[in-house]
Amino acid sequence: KEVTDMKTNGNEQKIDVIISVDAGGTSTRYSVMDQNRNVVYTVDGGSGSPAVNANAESDIINMLEEVYDKVIDEFNVKAIVIGMSGFALVDHDSYVAQLKDKFNTEIEFISDAYLALLSILQDKYENGLVVVSGTGAVINALNKGKLFRTNGWGQLLTERGSAYTTVRDFVRQMIHNNEQKGYFSPLEQKFMKHLNYNKLEDFKKLFYFNPKYVAASHARFFIEEADKGDEEAIAWLRYNGQLLGQDAVSALKRVSMDSEFAAGFRGGFISNAPYVVEGLVDTLKKSGYTPIIVKGDSDPVFGGYYLAKRKQYI
Repeated sequence: KEVTDMKTNGNEQKIDVIISVDAGGTSTRYSVMDQNRNVVYTVDGGSGSPAVNANAESDIINMLEEVYDKVIDEFNVKAIVIGMSGFALVDHDSYVAQLKDKFNTEIEFISDAYLALLSILQDKYENGLVVVSGTGAVINALNKGKLFRTNGWGQLLTERGSAYTTVRDFVRQMIHNNEQKGYFSPLEQKFMKHLNYNKLEDFKKLFYFNPKYVAASHARFFIEEADKGDEEAIAWLRYNGQLLGQDAVSALKRVSMDSEFAAGFRGGFISNAPYVVEGLVDTLKKSGYTPIIVKGDSDPVFGGYYLAKRKQYI
């Protein structure tokens, strides 16, 4: 927790703040920010994604109550912004109504990808693109108020270019190649050794007996091999970047994006895999786009602050 000395005393006027919530599959961050973007209080909690945690909706409300009670005596909460992974699984109207009734303030309920996009655009750009690729992947494009999402359907549907699918699709390729040709490529042999597997059947344990993040964690293998100069690993990472690029192009077309726009990346996989970025950007350029790569705020939770500014809550 972090608390500043910006509190009020006695009858002094309360400082206006917003509460921004970045609810991810692994953890959730709750940050209270004033109108100058100063964080006056922050705390982290568990998973806030209904795709991972069946109690995510109530868990967020319970933690928000703790945060709200912590600051309400000395700060004026003008809005609560929640960016949730898997938010499409929630009954939006009912959840927002529940939040408004409990906290009596403005509520903005959006996806965590949109929150990340706003943390990139800040108040410097109106339109742009965010590619989120960590354990999972999702892409958001925003142009002239129109928002469109691609990817982000989860590993059972269209997800690709994530840490998880980079591993899963490589294993699929291994299986098909071995069935057809009867041997493993040099990188496939390295991957078997990395996992200490002796036969293809061992992969069933990895994917059927473990949560998604366990398989996704082995995407680090490809990054490390690429860093060593392994051409097969480099090509595989570039290919997965190209897949993300194809989905990004689809999103850009759906919002009629101009050829030049702000773009940024979020997520542990893409942030640590330059060859993935290379494949993605090359695909965008071949499609006629010229992305301006910006970093924005490193923490997506600040997207809540910029949404609150756009809505003139603060």
